[in-house]
Amino acid sequence: MTLYGDSRHPTKARQGFWRMQAWLVTLSPAAARPLPLPFFEKRQIIYGKKSKIVKIYKHNKNIENKLKYFEKCVDKCTSMYYIRLNKRETEQPNKEGWERSTKESIEREVQST
Repeated sequence: MTLYGDSRHPTKARQGFWRMQAWLVTLSPAAARPLPLPFFEKRQIIYGKKSKIVKIYKHNKNIENKLKYFEKCVDKCTSMYYIRLNKRETEQPNKEGWERSTKESIEREVQST
């Protein structure tokens, strides 16, 4: 028994056979692929999976870069904050008073957040 995919059959019969195959795919997983996958389709599936993995990897790298940038911004802001705080506190005349007021102001900032 030959399949309708054979070249001896008329074109209309071959088209009908492949349409029936496509319709069977929608019915059940058991009847989905009575014929083995052609080699090029397997290759396409493998390349599709690879490209999906590459896209996920690029997306993750993008997120990592954004996080690094955000960390740098936070570090810069905190260092600027402490520089300003120190400038404000250095106006005090004695060192002990400056240290005490700096600790108190930092504790106030920590408690308020």
